[in-house]
Amino acid sequence: MLTGRSILTALCLVLVLGVSGLCQGETQPGYWFDQQYGQARVAAHLVSSDGERLLLDGQFRFKYPDDFAVDYPTTEGQVVISGHKDFVELNAAGEVSYGYDQHWLFDYFRAYVYEPASYFAGSLEPAGTTTLVGRPVDRYYSQGDRTKVLWLDQETGLPLLIREGDVVVAAVKGYTAGSDTTGPYNSLELEFQGEKTAVLTLVRTEETWAPGKLELEDSTGRLTIEFFEWDFSFDFTTRRRVDLQELRTLNERFFDEYSAENWAGALAVCQDMLSLAPNYWNVYLFQAFVYEALGDFFGVVENYQQVLMGEPDNVVALNNLAYHYMLREVQIEKAISMAERAVALERQAIYLDTLGYGYYLVGRYGEARELLEEALLYAPEEGVEEIREHLDLVMQALGEGE
Repeated sequence: MLTGRSILTALCLVLVLGVSGLCQGETQPGYWFDQQYGQARVAAHLVSSDGERLLLDGQFRFKYPDDFAVDYPTTEGQVVISGHKDFVELNAAGEVSYGYDQHWLFDYFRAYVYEPASYFAGSLEPAGTTTLVGRPVDRYYSQGDRTKVLWLDQETGLPLLIREGDVVVAAVKGYTAGSDTTGPYNSLELEFQGEKTAVLTLVRTEETWAPGKLELEDSTGRLTIEFFEWDFSFDFTTRRRVDLQELRTLNERFFDEYSAENWAGALAVCQDMLSLAPNYWNVYLFQAFVYEALGDFFGVVENYQQVLMGEPDNVVALNNLAYHYMLREVQIEKAISMAERAVALERQAIYLDTLGYGYYLVGRYGEARELLEEALLYAPEEGVEEIREHLDLVMQALGEGE
């Protein structure tokens, strides 16, 4: 639902000026949100042409700057998603998986609440007071770059306008302050380059101003995210089942070892990852890749089979194991069945090529030709040569030459 990284990054500058410690100096203003961790109940709704749909209703947690979690019930069971930077753990109905991914709720919180706080890292220099959208504001320069100017609301410390030279980076075009049964609130209508982008409503807790509601609109409909009952006393990462930061670090180390062709080191890192997260099935993929490089057919087969035990629809394992069987012309029928499953899941050129080659091996030349010709239409440049080789074999079998 994000409408563009550049828009998000600039827009969230309106909403964020520093989590504790980002700026230092006697001239620094107070911050509107300076919590290092917290949790709240969250509910998200999407209104589209199909009506209103509840996306989730559960518990949200964060730890600045990289850790998030959300858990909520579904008809299939409880879902728990934890994230460290761009690495996530998904626990859905008792099935656990890991990998690089982004959850939209984490993205929005990062983008609209604190991700680009470092934009004004460093000292700010007072430049007088004025009025903006009917609010008294304090004006500041960035001491590191005086072309950057910031207007802060005197009451709340909220940035209401940010300029960089003659460019309005972001602005609050509407500001509504009030109070209801839950306490004071401020509703900000945000604009970027003249386009209404979001409405953020902030609520006052005992500790700070905190996000109460975020409303966004794009081509899919209108998304509303609401936060309730903020608690800033609990660091959820101390009770997390797996240290995602360590697992992500090991994951990066594997690719370093693999790129350096240090196969023993790569396999050792894989074992460290499995000790930390036995259900991280991609690690068996990594090991299969290493055994492919070593030319160890049995190691390849064993690890792809391990992947499929945990994730029967893993298309990479289905396709690659099928192709290894085909290259050695063993278990051909099983290989074709796996290749058919891979194509049914994802109709990509590489999977079409494997299935087409499998059909060639069992004499189904007409079907093989159709699949391989389709594969050529979508193949990346580095895959064209192998697909053409397979298609040449089929054409010769059909008596049509190359």
